[in-house]
Amino acid sequence: MSPPVNDRAWYALGHALARLKALGFTEEQVAALDRPEAIESPADREVARFARKITVDPALADDDDFERLRKLFDDKKVAEIVYQITEAASFDRLTETAGLRLED
Repeated sequence: MSPPVNDRAWYALGHALARLKALGFTEEQVAALDRPEAIESPADREVARFARKITVDPALADDDDFERLRKLFDDKKVAEIVYQITEAASFDRLTETAGLRLED
């Protein structure tokens, strides 16, 4: 399985993988999160691309990224997407700083 590991937040990643499995995601669907071009849904594909971009380097996000999202979602949903991605990134940094180990 090749999960998204852009910020190497292993604790959060372990929990995310467990949640995705519980939701019925296949290994291929989880791996596709690390390869947005492999995601079938255009809307999901754009969110995954955007998530990768702002996870790797938030300064890379530009007006074109938001315009692509706004073609697929209303402003409220775009704001929710940004919030969820940045909240997850904050959690990743907190858990990595604390050195939390994934529970068995």
